[in-house]
Amino acid sequence: SIATLIGASCSMIIILTYLKNNLNFKYKGLLKNLQKTIVPLLVMTIIVFLLDYLIGTPLNTLLIVLKLAILGIIGMIIYLVLMYKNKGLQDVFGEDQIISIMKKLKLKK
Repeated sequence: SIATLIGASCSMIIILTYLKNNLNFKYKGLLKNLQKTIVPLLVMTIIVFLLDYLIGTPLNTLLIVLKLAILGIIGMIIYLVLMYKNKGLQDVFGEDQIISIMKKLKLKK
């Protein structure tokens, strides 16, 4: 929720300020990696919310579960593709691991 986002952001700002002022911590790389994570997250969230709004609320419980599954899969695909494109996945898992996974999924030769 928004309250969680605000609380986590405030905590992170306090911790990073403390680390910079007291331990001379350089966090430019951290901010770059956060940006690589947050931008795909925001794009995915906006698209999933728009799709949720356009689809509406089904009356049947089974259709609600199906809708959630479809939105979850769409959101996951959007996030993973954007993270791959901006090299965020490579930063987290390493280039070799990503290539290995893509070969297993037959997405790369």
